[in-house]
Amino acid sequence: MILQLITPPETEPVTVAEVKAYLRIDQDEENEVIESLIKSAREVLEQYTLRAFLRQTWELILDRPGRYVYLPRPPIIEVQEVEIDGKALGPEQYELLGRDALVLKAGPGANLRVRYVSGYGDELESVPAAIRQAIMMLVGHMYENREGQPTDVKYQAQVTGALPTFIQKLAYPYRVINL
Repeated sequence: MILQLITPPETEPVTVAEVKAYLRIDQDEENEVIESLIKSAREVLEQYTLRAFLRQTWELILDRPGRYVYLPRPPIIEVQEVEIDGKALGPEQYELLGRDALVLKAGPGANLRVRYVSGYGDELESVPAAIRQAIMMLVGHMYENREGQPTDVKYQAQVTGALPTFIQKLAYPYRVINL
């Protein structure tokens, strides 16, 4: 399986202004740092939840797919292209099942390529509030601990490499669990 991000989101789920208000930062000198931390926090939480938060395009390549194909990084907004063994399939030859699975009506092939768009939408408000809050909290955590691990080790998560517990609790209901 190969999964590749084709088009990243055009914006982030929270703005610099929102984070600055949340962190009670008045000056503008840290704007670039905060912007970078927002992107990093989104990427970390997307990896933790295995979801796409804002509209982004992905391409999945599979060898020997079955009839049902799980599309990583849900929720899926639309399927743009489907190819089996290099031959394009028409929309009548596949169906999006729910918000994360593709049903192939065509016969199986050796190679499958699917290009699709996923995310909760285009607008910041389309991202669940708990995810937006988790991003702001993670930005605050990273902002306060820029060197990675403070000398007093405030959070056990910094020793283990896991997300801080309070951020996990916000994001956990949105995690994709693959069986």
